[in-house]
Amino acid sequence: MTAGASNDKLWKNFCTMVCAKPEWLTDPRFATGASRLKNIDALEQEIEAVLTTQPTAHWVEKLDAAEVPGGPVLRYDQVMHDPHIKARNMVVEMDHPKIGRMKTLGMPIKSTGELTAIRKPAPWLGQHSAEWLCTIGYAGVDIDALFAGGVVYDKYR
Repeated sequence: MTAGASNDKLWKNFCTMVCAKPEWLTDPRFATGASRLKNIDALEQEIEAVLTTQPTAHWVEKLDAAEVPGGPVLRYDQVMHDPHIKARNMVVEMDHPKIGRMKTLGMPIKSTGELTAIRKPAPWLGQHSAEWLCTIGYAGVDIDALFAGGVVYDKYR
């Protein structure tokens, strides 16, 4: 799982309300953001010692109640079936010009208007190389030579 206790308020809530370890607040190794970074390995061990005592769902409930951002880190198969991921349309299907029907990430920002959908797949490696070389004045024969020499690349050329 992940937890975002990156400021003093969140750190206090994480220590007291999530982990029940108020002593971390006065431990010189963890009392400030700088000291936590300096002692990150020790802090990681302390946190893991607490968080491994209960299942992830237990800690997610505690994080939510304490208003500390965080959540489970899901495996690929879990992501594809997660109700929250589905409800937010975070995995969408689209047609790719070379590989056919594929799944891709949905829009992380939800809004109306222009940002409502993924309109096309990301370009494949080198997809626009020839087009850009032509735009800046290279002749077709020169572009072919650049590809032949391995100077530029297009995965599907």
